[in-house]
Amino acid sequence: TIELIRAFEFLNKREMCFSLILVCREPEWLKLQNDMDEIPKWLDIRHVSGDQLIEVYNEADIAIYPRQRELYLDLAVPVKLFEYFGFGKPVISTRRTEVERFINLYQCGLLCGDSAEEIAVAIKQFYEDENLQKKLYDNVRVAAKQNRWEDRAKQVLEDLTATNL
Repeated sequence: TIELIRAFEFLNKREMCFSLILVCREPEWLKLQNDMDEIPKWLDIRHVSGDQLIEVYNEADIAIYPRQRELYLDLAVPVKLFEYFGFGKPVISTRRTEVERFINLYQCGLLCGDSAEEIAVAIKQFYEDENLQKKLYDNVRVAAKQNRWEDRAKQVLEDLTATNL
């Protein structure tokens, strides 16, 4: 999260037109309440859940998934990623083995390094290239259709019934 905020600081030093909605858990959000006056205008920190989260997804153009190296995250595709796709949001992600593989397979997002500068470059690339945006939005719809929970459950059932356990 720190590198993500630094990326937006970097972008807004030059252009002042990039905003970030950061959704956090309630304990972190409550800790920030005393410091809300110090938060830059481009940063909108919220604690939401349920239907309120749908509103946030509808406001957003893209989802950003910047994670530092961690063995589990390198091997897994987080449920949150499928949630982003389900709402039609392309993803900008730092390179993680399985997340990277999935994004490359469906061409439904942009990959970047872990640094704030690399994240900022990917964000700027997304907003400066309308053809890229269209391609990513189209591809994320395909990825979402081909990766529904229902389809995954059917595949697990087929795999289990096809083997002699």
